[in-house]
Amino acid sequence: MVTEFLPPVGWGKAYNTINCAAGHHIYEGRWLRDPKYMDDYETFYFNGSGNPGGVDKVYSNWLADAVYARFLVDANKDLAVSLLPGMVRNYEAWTKDKNKGEERSRLLPNGLYWQFDAWDGMEVSVGRSGARPTINSYMYGDALAIANVADLAGDENLAKRYREKAAAIKNLVQEKLWSEKLQFFVTRAYDGCKTSWGDDPGYADDTLVDVREEVGFIPWYFNLPDTQYSVAWKQLSDPQGFSTKYGLTTAEQRHPRYLKATKFPSEWGCQWNGQVWPYATTQTLVALANLLNNYKQDVATKRDYFNTLTTYAHSHYANAKGAEKPRQGDTPTQSWIGETLSPNDGRWLGTYVAKWAPKDVSKDYNHSGFADLVIS
Repeated sequence: MVTEFLPPVGWGKAYNTINCAAGHHIYEGRWLRDPKYMDDYETFYFNGSGNPGGVDKVYSNWLADAVYARFLVDANKDLAVSLLPGMVRNYEAWTKDKNKGEERSRLLPNGLYWQFDAWDGMEVSVGRSGARPTINSYMYGDALAIANVADLAGDENLAKRYREKAAAIKNLVQEKLWSEKLQFFVTRAYDGCKTSWGDDPGYADDTLVDVREEVGFIPWYFNLPDTQYSVAWKQLSDPQGFSTKYGLTTAEQRHPRYLKATKFPSEWGCQWNGQVWPYATTQTLVALANLLNNYKQDVATKRDYFNTLTTYAHSHYANAKGAEKPRQGDTPTQSWIGETLSPNDGRWLGTYVAKWAPKDVSKDYNHSGFADLVIS
Protein backbone atom coordinates (compact mmCIF):
# COMPACT_ATOMS: atom_id res chain seq x y z
CA MET A 1 0.00 0.00 0.00
CA VAL A 2 0.91 3.64 -0.42
CA THR A 3 -0.91 5.91 2.04
CA GLU A 4 -1.57 9.62 2.02
CA PHE A 5 -1.83 9.72 5.84
CA LEU A 6 -0.02 7.50 8.33
CA PRO A 7 -2.66 8.03 11.08
CA PRO A 8 -6.13 6.64 10.31
CA VAL A 9 -8.55 9.19 8.85
CA GLY A 10 -12.30 9.05 8.61
CA TRP A 11 -12.43 9.32 4.84
CA GLY A 12 -9.83 6.61 4.20
CA LYS A 13 -10.94 3.43 2.46
CA ALA A 14 -9.49 -0.10 2.72
CA TYR A 15 -6.22 -0.07 4.70
CA ASN A 16 -6.51 3.71 5.10
CA THR A 17 -5.87 4.25 1.39
CA ILE A 18 -7.12 7.34 -0.41
CA ASN A 19 -7.26 7.20 -4.19
CA CYS A 20 -7.06 10.98 -4.72
CA ALA A 21 -3.26 11.14 -5.08
CA ALA A 22 -2.77 7.56 -6.28
CA GLY A 23 -1.76 8.84 -9.72
CA HIS A 24 1.05 10.83 -8.12
CA HIS A 25 2.08 7.77 -6.08
CA ILE A 26 2.40 5.58 -9.17
CA TYR A 27 4.22 8.22 -11.25
CA GLU A 28 6.64 8.67 -8.37
CA GLY A 29 6.90 4.95 -7.61
CA ARG A 30 7.57 3.90 -11.20
CA TRP A 31 11.25 4.74 -10.63
CA LEU A 32 11.68 2.39 -7.66
CA ARG A 33 14.23 -0.34 -8.34
CA ASP A 34 12.06 -2.96 -6.62
CA PRO A 35 8.81 -3.32 -8.61
CA LYS A 36 6.80 -5.16 -5.95
CA TYR A 37 5.42 -2.05 -4.25
CA MET A 38 3.80 -0.56 -7.34
CA ASP A 39 2.82 -4.02 -8.63
CA ASP A 40 0.85 -4.56 -5.43
CA TYR A 41 -0.56 -1.03 -5.38
CA GLU A 42 -1.87 -1.18 -8.96
CA THR A 43 -3.27 -4.68 -8.40
CA PHE A 44 -4.98 -3.50 -5.20
CA TYR A 45 -6.92 -0.85 -7.09
CA PHE A 46 -7.87 -2.74 -10.23
CA ASN A 47 -7.87 -6.42 -9.21
CA GLY A 48 -8.22 -6.21 -5.42
CA SER A 49 -10.18 -4.57 -2.64
CA GLY A 50 -9.41 -0.99 -3.66
CA ASN A 51 -12.20 1.18 -5.04
CA PRO A 52 -10.75 3.51 -7.69
CA GLY A 53 -13.92 5.47 -8.36
CA GLY A 54 -17.31 5.85 -9.90
CA VAL A 55 -19.32 6.34 -6.71
CA ASP A 56 -19.92 9.07 -4.16
CA LYS A 57 -17.15 9.84 -1.69
CA VAL A 58 -14.45 8.36 -3.88
CA TYR A 59 -12.06 10.88 -5.35
CA SER A 60 -11.45 11.72 -8.97
CA ASN A 61 -8.21 10.19 -10.22
CA TRP A 62 -6.12 9.29 -13.25
CA LEU A 63 -5.13 5.76 -12.25
CA ALA A 64 -5.29 4.14 -15.69
CA ASP A 65 -3.05 6.86 -17.10
CA ALA A 66 -0.59 6.25 -14.27
CA VAL A 67 -0.54 2.50 -14.95
CA TYR A 68 0.35 3.12 -18.58
CA ALA A 69 2.94 5.77 -17.61
CA ARG A 70 4.60 3.17 -15.41
CA PHE A 71 4.54 0.62 -18.23
CA LEU A 72 6.52 3.11 -20.33
CA VAL A 73 9.27 2.88 -17.69
CA ASP A 74 9.33 -0.82 -16.74
CA ALA A 75 7.82 -2.40 -19.89
CA ASN A 76 5.87 -4.93 -17.81
CA LYS A 77 3.31 -5.71 -20.46
CA ASP A 78 1.81 -8.68 -18.63
CA LEU A 79 0.90 -6.60 -15.56
CA ALA A 80 -0.61 -3.76 -17.58
CA VAL A 81 -2.71 -6.15 -19.68
CA SER A 82 -3.88 -8.05 -16.59
CA LEU A 83 -5.25 -4.78 -15.17
CA LEU A 84 -7.10 -3.81 -18.35
CA PRO A 85 -10.52 -5.26 -17.38
CA GLY A 86 -10.37 -3.41 -14.05
CA MET A 87 -9.39 -0.19 -15.80
CA VAL A 88 -12.43 -0.53 -18.08
CA ARG A 89 -14.74 -1.30 -15.13
CA ASN A 90 -13.52 1.79 -13.32
CA TYR A 91 -13.99 4.02 -16.36
CA GLU A 92 -17.52 2.79 -16.95
CA ALA A 93 -18.39 3.24 -13.27
CA TRP A 94 -18.01 7.00 -13.66
CA THR A 95 -20.72 6.80 -16.32
CA LYS A 96 -23.20 4.44 -14.70
CA ASP A 97 -23.70 3.44 -11.09
CA LYS A 98 -25.87 0.33 -11.27
CA ASN A 99 -25.91 -0.11 -7.50
CA LYS A 100 -27.91 3.10 -7.16
CA GLY A 101 -30.06 2.61 -10.23
CA GLU A 102 -28.58 5.71 -11.78
CA GLU A 103 -28.17 5.94 -15.51
CA ARG A 104 -25.53 8.59 -15.02
CA SER A 105 -23.12 8.89 -12.12
CA ARG A 106 -20.79 11.70 -13.17
CA LEU A 107 -21.68 12.02 -16.85
CA LEU A 108 -23.78 15.02 -17.90
CA PRO A 109 -26.17 14.97 -20.87
CA ASN A 110 -23.79 17.30 -22.74
CA GLY A 111 -21.04 14.66 -22.59
CA LEU A 112 -18.88 16.34 -19.94
CA TYR A 113 -18.19 14.89 -16.51
CA TRP A 114 -18.95 16.74 -13.29
CA GLN A 115 -17.54 16.52 -9.79
CA PHE A 116 -17.86 18.17 -6.40
CA ASP A 117 -14.72 20.19 -5.75
CA ALA A 118 -14.29 18.36 -2.42
CA TRP A 119 -14.24 14.99 -4.22
CA ASP A 120 -11.59 16.31 -6.56
CA GLY A 121 -9.65 16.74 -3.31
CA MET A 122 -9.98 20.49 -3.82
CA GLU A 123 -12.26 21.80 -1.07
CA VAL A 124 -13.24 25.46 -0.83
CA SER A 125 -12.24 26.20 -4.39
CA VAL A 126 -13.25 29.58 -5.83
CA GLY A 127 -14.79 28.04 -8.94
CA ARG A 128 -16.61 25.39 -6.93
CA SER A 129 -18.21 22.22 -8.26
CA GLY A 130 -19.41 21.44 -11.75
CA ALA A 131 -17.93 20.25 -15.05
CA ARG A 132 -14.35 20.85 -14.00
CA PRO A 133 -11.11 20.70 -16.02
CA THR A 134 -9.92 18.09 -13.51
CA ILE A 135 -12.24 15.12 -13.96
CA ASN A 136 -12.69 15.74 -17.68
CA SER A 137 -8.93 15.72 -18.23
CA TYR A 138 -8.59 12.59 -16.08
CA MET A 139 -11.27 10.80 -18.09
CA TYR A 140 -9.50 11.82 -21.30
CA GLY A 141 -6.15 10.57 -20.03
CA ASP A 142 -7.61 7.31 -18.75
CA ALA A 143 -9.42 6.70 -22.05
CA LEU A 144 -6.17 7.06 -23.98
CA ALA A 145 -4.37 4.82 -21.49
CA ILE A 146 -7.02 2.12 -21.86
CA ALA A 147 -6.69 2.37 -25.64
CA ASN A 148 -2.91 2.04 -25.41
CA VAL A 149 -3.10 -0.99 -23.11
CA ALA A 150 -5.76 -2.49 -25.37
CA ASP A 151 -3.23 -2.21 -28.18
CA LEU A 152 -0.78 -4.19 -26.03
CA ALA A 153 -3.50 -6.81 -25.49
CA GLY A 154 -4.30 -6.97 -29.21
CA ASP A 155 -7.89 -5.80 -28.69
CA GLU A 156 -8.37 -3.48 -31.65
CA ASN A 157 -12.08 -2.89 -31.04
CA LEU A 158 -11.55 -1.80 -27.44
CA ALA A 159 -8.68 0.46 -28.45
CA LYS A 160 -10.78 2.09 -31.16
CA ARG A 161 -13.74 2.60 -28.83
CA TYR A 162 -11.69 4.33 -26.16
CA ARG A 163 -9.81 6.54 -28.60
CA GLU A 164 -13.18 7.72 -29.81
CA LYS A 165 -14.18 8.47 -26.21
CA ALA A 166 -10.98 10.46 -25.71
CA ALA A 167 -11.52 12.43 -28.92
CA ALA A 168 -15.07 13.33 -27.87
CA ILE A 169 -13.90 14.57 -24.45
CA LYS A 170 -11.11 16.62 -26.02
CA ASN A 171 -13.57 18.41 -28.28
CA LEU A 172 -15.95 19.09 -25.39
CA VAL A 173 -13.23 20.44 -23.10
CA GLN A 174 -12.04 22.85 -25.77
CA GLU A 175 -15.58 23.83 -26.77
CA LYS A 176 -17.25 24.11 -23.35
CA LEU A 177 -14.53 24.68 -20.73
CA TRP A 178 -12.43 27.29 -22.54
CA SER A 179 -13.20 30.86 -21.53
CA GLU A 180 -12.51 33.30 -24.37
CA LYS A 181 -12.79 36.13 -21.87
CA LEU A 182 -10.21 34.70 -19.47
CA GLN A 183 -8.18 32.83 -22.10
CA PHE A 184 -8.12 29.85 -19.76
CA PHE A 185 -9.77 26.50 -19.07
CA VAL A 186 -12.31 26.92 -16.27
CA THR A 187 -15.22 25.11 -14.60
CA ARG A 188 -18.70 25.15 -16.13
CA ALA A 189 -21.27 25.43 -13.34
CA TYR A 190 -23.76 22.61 -12.93
CA ASP A 191 -26.95 23.11 -10.93
CA GLY A 192 -26.75 19.60 -9.46
CA CYS A 193 -23.55 20.53 -7.58
CA LYS A 194 -25.01 22.76 -4.91
CA THR A 195 -23.31 20.94 -2.07
CA SER A 196 -19.84 22.34 -1.52
CA TRP A 197 -17.51 23.67 1.18
CA GLY A 198 -17.69 27.27 2.26
CA ASP A 199 -19.96 29.97 0.85
CA ASP A 200 -21.79 29.48 -2.43
CA PRO A 201 -20.55 32.06 -4.97
CA GLY A 202 -23.80 31.76 -6.88
CA TYR A 203 -22.71 30.79 -10.38
CA ALA A 204 -25.65 30.30 -12.71
CA ASP A 205 -26.21 26.83 -14.11
CA ASP A 206 -24.34 25.99 -17.33
CA THR A 207 -22.17 29.12 -17.25
CA LEU A 208 -18.40 29.40 -17.09
CA VAL A 209 -17.05 30.59 -13.75
CA ASP A 210 -15.25 33.93 -13.56
CA VAL A 211 -11.95 32.72 -12.09
CA ARG A 212 -8.73 31.23 -13.36
CA GLU A 213 -7.65 28.34 -11.15
CA GLU A 214 -4.54 26.22 -11.29
CA VAL A 215 -6.68 23.27 -12.37
CA GLY A 216 -6.89 25.01 -15.76
CA PHE A 217 -3.38 23.75 -16.50
CA ILE A 218 -4.32 20.09 -15.96
CA PRO A 219 -5.45 19.44 -19.58
CA TRP A 220 -1.77 19.67 -20.58
CA TYR A 221 -0.92 16.91 -18.08
CA PHE A 222 -2.44 14.63 -20.74
CA ASN A 223 -1.47 16.68 -23.83
CA LEU A 224 -5.15 17.35 -24.44
CA PRO A 225 -5.32 20.95 -25.80
CA ASP A 226 -4.48 22.08 -29.31
CA THR A 227 -1.62 24.54 -29.72
CA GLN A 228 -3.70 27.73 -29.82
CA TYR A 229 -4.73 27.29 -26.18
CA SER A 230 -1.13 27.66 -25.01
CA VAL A 231 -1.84 31.34 -24.30
CA ALA A 232 -3.19 30.19 -20.92
CA TRP A 233 0.38 29.70 -19.70
CA LYS A 234 0.93 33.46 -19.57
CA GLN A 235 -0.68 33.24 -16.14
CA LEU A 236 2.02 30.95 -14.74
CA SER A 237 4.61 33.65 -14.10
CA ASP A 238 2.19 36.57 -13.70
CA PRO A 239 2.33 38.01 -10.14
CA GLN A 240 -1.38 38.72 -10.43
CA GLY A 241 -1.91 35.21 -11.72
CA PHE A 242 -0.32 32.22 -9.97
CA SER A 243 3.27 33.26 -9.25
CA THR A 244 4.48 33.99 -5.70
CA LYS A 245 7.80 33.82 -3.89
CA TYR A 246 6.74 30.59 -2.21
CA GLY A 247 5.05 28.74 -5.06
CA LEU A 248 2.03 28.61 -7.34
CA THR A 249 -1.33 29.65 -5.93
CA THR A 250 -4.37 27.50 -6.60
CA ALA A 251 -6.47 30.53 -7.60
CA GLU A 252 -5.42 33.68 -9.41
CA GLN A 253 -4.43 36.43 -7.01
CA ARG A 254 -6.36 39.16 -8.81
CA HIS A 255 -9.70 37.50 -8.09
CA PRO A 256 -11.75 39.11 -5.27
CA ARG A 257 -12.30 35.72 -3.60
CA TYR A 258 -8.59 34.89 -3.47
CA LEU A 259 -7.76 33.69 0.06
CA LYS A 260 -11.05 35.06 1.33
CA ALA A 261 -12.21 33.69 4.66
CA THR A 262 -14.67 30.81 4.62
CA LYS A 263 -16.47 29.11 7.48
CA PHE A 264 -13.15 27.35 8.13
CA PRO A 265 -10.25 29.12 9.90
CA SER A 266 -7.52 30.60 7.73
CA GLU A 267 -4.98 28.16 9.21
CA TRP A 268 -7.09 25.23 8.03
CA GLY A 269 -4.82 23.64 5.46
CA CYS A 270 -7.40 22.14 3.12
CA GLN A 271 -8.52 25.10 0.99
CA TRP A 272 -8.08 25.68 -2.73
CA ASN A 273 -8.89 29.39 -2.69
CA GLY A 274 -5.26 30.36 -3.10
CA GLN A 275 -3.06 28.25 -0.83
CA VAL A 276 -0.03 26.60 -2.44
CA TRP A 277 -0.61 22.86 -2.84
CA PRO A 278 2.21 20.39 -3.67
CA TYR A 279 -0.53 18.21 -5.19
CA ALA A 280 -1.37 20.93 -7.70
CA THR A 281 2.24 22.06 -8.20
CA THR A 282 3.14 18.51 -9.25
CA GLN A 283 0.30 18.43 -11.76
CA THR A 284 1.30 21.83 -13.16
CA LEU A 285 4.96 20.86 -13.55
CA VAL A 286 4.05 17.67 -15.45
CA ALA A 287 1.73 19.73 -17.65
CA LEU A 288 4.40 22.38 -18.21
CA ALA A 289 6.97 19.76 -19.20
CA ASN A 290 4.49 18.42 -21.76
CA LEU A 291 3.93 21.93 -23.10
CA LEU A 292 7.67 22.47 -23.53
CA ASN A 293 8.37 19.04 -24.99
CA ASN A 294 5.35 18.49 -27.22
CA TYR A 295 4.09 21.91 -28.39
CA LYS A 296 5.38 24.69 -30.61
CA GLN A 297 4.70 27.81 -28.55
CA ASP A 298 6.46 30.93 -27.32
CA VAL A 299 4.51 31.54 -24.10
CA ALA A 300 6.44 29.44 -21.56
CA THR A 301 10.15 28.63 -21.43
CA LYS A 302 12.52 26.11 -19.87
CA ARG A 303 13.46 28.85 -17.42
CA ASP A 304 9.84 28.96 -16.23
CA TYR A 305 10.01 25.25 -15.53
CA PHE A 306 13.33 25.48 -13.71
CA ASN A 307 12.19 28.43 -11.59
CA THR A 308 8.95 26.68 -10.63
CA LEU A 309 10.73 23.43 -9.79
CA THR A 310 13.38 25.27 -7.77
CA THR A 311 10.78 27.12 -5.70
CA TYR A 312 9.01 23.81 -5.12
CA ALA A 313 12.30 22.20 -4.02
CA HIS A 314 12.93 25.02 -1.54
CA SER A 315 9.58 24.30 0.08
CA HIS A 316 10.60 20.77 1.10
CA TYR A 317 11.64 21.80 4.60
CA ALA A 318 9.71 22.38 7.81
CA ASN A 319 10.44 26.08 7.31
CA ALA A 320 10.41 26.68 3.58
CA LYS A 321 13.38 28.71 2.36
CA GLY A 322 12.67 32.35 3.14
CA ALA A 323 9.64 31.59 5.28
CA GLU A 324 8.89 34.53 7.50
CA LYS A 325 6.95 32.74 10.25
CA PRO A 326 8.32 29.30 11.19
CA ARG A 327 6.15 26.62 12.71
CA GLN A 328 6.73 26.30 16.44
CA GLY A 329 9.33 23.66 17.30
CA ASP A 330 10.49 23.12 13.72
CA THR A 331 14.03 23.52 12.48
CA PRO A 332 14.79 25.01 9.07
CA THR A 333 16.69 21.90 7.95
CA GLN A 334 13.99 19.35 8.86
CA SER A 335 12.76 17.59 5.71
CA TRP A 336 9.05 18.21 5.30
CA ILE A 337 6.28 18.10 2.76
CA GLY A 338 2.89 19.16 4.03
CA GLU A 339 -0.62 19.62 2.76
CA THR A 340 -0.57 23.32 1.89
CA LEU A 341 1.77 26.28 2.09
CA SER A 342 0.91 29.90 2.80
CA PRO A 343 1.63 32.02 -0.31
CA ASN A 344 2.06 35.06 1.95
CA ASP A 345 4.85 33.93 4.26
CA GLY A 346 5.92 30.42 3.23
CA ARG A 347 4.61 28.60 6.31
CA TRP A 348 3.21 25.11 6.10
CA LEU A 349 -0.45 25.07 7.10
CA GLY A 350 -2.72 22.28 8.25
CA THR A 351 -2.32 22.17 12.02
CA TYR A 352 -5.79 21.91 13.53
CA VAL A 353 -7.86 19.67 15.74
CA ALA A 354 -10.91 17.81 14.46
CA LYS A 355 -12.76 14.66 15.47
CA TRP A 356 -12.17 13.09 12.08
CA ALA A 357 -8.51 14.00 11.58
CA PRO A 358 -5.18 13.85 13.38
CA LYS A 359 -4.03 17.03 15.08
CA ASP A 360 -1.50 17.83 12.36
CA VAL A 361 -2.67 16.57 8.98
CA SER A 362 0.43 17.99 7.33
CA LYS A 363 2.73 15.55 9.14
CA ASP A 364 4.03 12.65 7.01
CA TYR A 365 1.80 13.82 4.16
CA ASN A 366 2.06 12.02 0.82
CA HIS A 367 0.01 13.58 -1.96
CA SER A 368 2.50 14.87 -4.51
CA GLY A 369 5.58 13.99 -6.55
CA PHE A 370 9.13 15.20 -6.81
CA ALA A 371 11.59 12.52 -7.97
CA ASP A 372 9.47 11.86 -11.06
CA LEU A 373 9.60 15.54 -11.99
CA VAL A 374 13.40 15.53 -11.85
CA ILE A 375 14.01 12.14 -13.50
CA SER A 376 11.48 12.46 -16.30
